[in-house]
Amino acid sequence: MRCCSFKFSKRIFINKFLKKKNIFQKIVWIGEYPSQHSIFVFILGLILLPIVIIKLIKNKDPYIKMASPYILDQLMISSALFFVYSNFFNKLKIKSLIISNHMSPISRVALHHANKLKIKTIYIQHVELNKSWSKINCDYFLLNGEVSYEKLKSIQREKNLSNCYITGSAKLDKIKIKKNIEEIKEISICIGFEDNFKYTSKLIYGLLKNFKNANITIRPHPSIRNTYLRIYKDTYFMHNKINFISPHEESLYEFLYRSDVVISGISGIFFEAGYSGCISVVYKFNHQIKDVYNLDESNIKIFDNPNQLFSHIRYLKNKKNHRVSFKKFYDN
Repeated sequence: MRCCSFKFSKRIFINKFLKKKNIFQKIVWIGEYPSQHSIFVFILGLILLPIVIIKLIKNKDPYIKMASPYILDQLMISSALFFVYSNFFNKLKIKSLIISNHMSPISRVALHHANKLKIKTIYIQHVELNKSWSKINCDYFLLNGEVSYEKLKSIQREKNLSNCYITGSAKLDKIKIKKNIEEIKEISICIGFEDNFKYTSKLIYGLLKNFKNANITIRPHPSIRNTYLRIYKDTYFMHNKINFISPHEESLYEFLYRSDVVISGISGIFFEAGYSGCISVVYKFNHQIKDVYNLDESNIKIFDNPNQLFSHIRYLKNKKNHRVSFKKFYDN
């Protein structure tokens, strides 16, 4: 029996692949979606919630404090799943655990129990790696590209990794590559829960002034709650040059194919957009932003001045093959 922790969209893809290849394995799906958990998990999580809140209050990391309102539900559920998964892993004869996001609280609980029971674990890269991460306790690694392999060596503190395979990113196999961008017609801004509205608004009005023929789309991270987005919707609802498109309404493939320019914070979408041929740039939407993907080591600039950002966008538009610099991140 295989135990997998993936998002629902990835599960559909994996099931189709296994069926096509005539691979019949019993798979138990675990993950972050409420439909995967019983009412008992939520009740137990509520009982344990005061302990979770106390630990968050005592945590001195400002980034953790800022993220707490957005991850509190995950932490509550994962605290309950610690006990549920303990029984689950001991009861079922699971041969391996496959995870795609080891930073998820729920995935970390599953990984903890798998390691404790000496179950084989497989890590499929979810986002770009960070050299400052603590060791990832998995037996095998499937990585996107050479850059990730070098970072993993630093994370694992090993010179060579015999249990690591560079496979590329499966979700980029069907990406339609943009060859050249003759005119900037569509600019997409990807926002996260940590982004400052004033910083974002300053950028938007600057884009309207400098790229008068372009439409601007605000695309929030899938995990952002509507309460956070209300200020954006109320401010730009009546503007005929600004659109608001949820990732639940537009697939990654549609988004990248539509966009000429993608502006993001420190996000995995930056790499995916650049690989697809979009003009992809990083902007400092928050004064507390951290370079969690070691962009400086790849000579990627994080812009905090809108005018410098606009100049760089024009430079990349006139530069041919700006996509080449992103190929080192994906061996597709």
